[in-house]
Amino acid sequence: MKTRLRNITITLEESVARWTRIQAATNEVSVSRFLANLLKERMKQSDEYEAGRSMTGPVFVDTNVFIYAVDLADPKKQQAAQSWLADLWANGNGRISFQVLQEFYSKVSQKSAAAREEARAEVRDLLVWNPVPVSGETLNRSWKIQDRYQLSFWDSLIVAAAKSASCRFLLTEDLQPGQDFDGLLVVNPFLRDPASLTT
Repeated sequence: MKTRLRNITITLEESVARWTRIQAATNEVSVSRFLANLLKERMKQSDEYEAGRSMTGPVFVDTNVFIYAVDLADPKKQQAAQSWLADLWANGNGRISFQVLQEFYSKVSQKSAAAREEARAEVRDLLVWNPVPVSGETLNRSWKIQDRYQLSFWDSLIVAAAKSASCRFLLTEDLQPGQDFDGLLVVNPFLRDPASLTT
């Protein structure tokens, strides 16, 4: 299948244009081909490109998945949670909110001082997932979701945060698997594995 090409016009500073002509000549390609290749490489490196290439897209992870990942009481759920989290770390599709971090820390840090330090380390690591803050917009969205779907306030806040993060999937056992919140699909991580989202 042939790739469709689009013509665009760009304006460059003289020094940038001169450098571009020299680089194109060095690589024995036209200026437009050189710039196209340069932009294509840049695009491949960007997070947006990777998210767009992914068949799953962003996945919002509810608190219970993080709790099961460190809970020894249910080895089967622990293994499933760890598998999901490893996959999301690897593909960069994991999304959370500050609500999730707060709930996780509150629950896990109660066991001991060592557990508290481990929970803090985990929360610090998860900050790279750019947690969604509870803003006025997120709060208003959660109330609309609460009224429309008759969810608890806390569950509606999770759904609102997932939608704010442009997620396609919400990983939780607290809501009905398969429920669709206008394009946000609930997935029970203990009934499906990560590979099932790409099929």
